[in-house]
Amino acid sequence: MNILNNLIIKDYCKLMIDIKSFIHNKFIKSLQSYKNILDSTCLIVAVSGGQDSMCLIKLLKDYKKLYKWNIKIINFNHNWRQDSYLNSKAINNISLRWGFQFIYFTKYIQNETAARKWRYNKLVQLAKDLDINYILTAHTATDKIETSIYNFIRGSGFEGITSLNYYQKINTKINIIRPLVYTTRDETIWFCRKFYMPIWSDITNYSYNIKRNRIRQELIPYISKYFNNKFNKNFTHFLNIINKEVEYLQNKSNYFYNISKHKKHTAINRILIGKLPLVLQRRIIRIFIYKKTKNKLNLMKTDYIIDKYTATFHKEYYRTEIDRNWFLVKRLNWIYLVNKIN
Repeated sequence: MNILNNLIIKDYCKLMIDIKSFIHNKFIKSLQSYKNILDSTCLIVAVSGGQDSMCLIKLLKDYKKLYKWNIKIINFNHNWRQDSYLNSKAINNISLRWGFQFIYFTKYIQNETAARKWRYNKLVQLAKDLDINYILTAHTATDKIETSIYNFIRGSGFEGITSLNYYQKINTKINIIRPLVYTTRDETIWFCRKFYMPIWSDITNYSYNIKRNRIRQELIPYISKYFNNKFNKNFTHFLNIINKEVEYLQNKSNYFYNISKHKKHTAINRILIGKLPLVLQRRIIRIFIYKKTKNKLNLMKTDYIIDKYTATFHKEYYRTEIDRNWFLVKRLNWIYLVNKIN
């Protein structure tokens, strides 16, 4: 009976795709790679009212009945514009019309980076409180390119350059999914026009005080015009190559991290780690510290720790503060992570 039901669902799903658009096809094929999302009964979706997020909730609405999703629309208002409240009210009206639950957060935060971090923390906390496993955002392939360039300019490593991926695991339960990351902004605006979706134009997207806007409005068009008119396509291909290599290095790092762990204490074997290539040493140190403290070390701090803690010619005992609660201790063959409270 279950097999029959699955076949009926697949046929119906294919029919829906054929009737609608190639973006429906992209969307559902990407979700089918992560079957747990399709089986999930409840989803959190961040919606701003712009073309990308309106495209996403239209797609979710079209498949809502098929997969029996309970969708919670989350909207954030930083009061940056005079029409911010009206923007949120419009999203609330669409949510009510389509049978979505609307959840609204407001807080004035002037700095864009701080505001992004606040929104992220709110989404994760809400997922924990409601016991929901999946958070969906409307980041597109265009956003991925912009974020990669922005992080590259800031001096990020490969992980930072390839950070905006389709799937991001937050912890053992919560995951962020970006179903439109294979779709461009040109395609989402086409989609919204085709289905007469209301779009709320955000004037802050055109403010050059925000560095990402300069990348979007000036840098990428300049490169595309004067250096490579297929820049977006080629750069996306480049990011996909790097992403596969980062995945491989991360898997290797996790393997060596697990075999270097102390059986009883929060510690790793510095002699074993010191014999590995530097690219793996860096990742193992970051994994070790992040798993316990949730601190993400920058490259300079990571290399300092490697130099002081894995080299055999340095003194046998060494101590370094990680933050107000944690410090590292080198003793004999081990690097210990110690809580100051204890």
